[in-house]
Amino acid sequence: MNRNLYSFYNKGRINFTKPMPAEITDICKINVRRSQNIQCVLVALKNGEIRLFNDKHHIDTINMGESVLGMRFGVFGREEGCLIINTSSGGIHTKIIRRQANL
Repeated sequence: MNRNLYSFYNKGRINFTKPMPAEITDICKINVRRSQNIQCVLVALKNGEIRLFNDKHHIDTINMGESVLGMRFGVFGREEGCLIINTSSGGIHTKIIRRQANL
């Protein structure tokens, strides 16, 4: 993966490439269907950061403090935007991602 996030068009051409500061451990897609269809990508890095991208724009960074092994975004109970994170120490964390104006 050489520390890069690649985006491709449907025909196979590269749309954009974003370099990352550490190795990528997991990638998760966010799909929010409220008033408008929003599609974002979460990228977990080995240095403990989770970066949120909307297309090629970096929106937000969540610092976990330890390496993230896996994550899953979806509905949990009544919450529509719940992010479940599994870290290298074996901990399971939850984050609620609310819709913001810049997404």
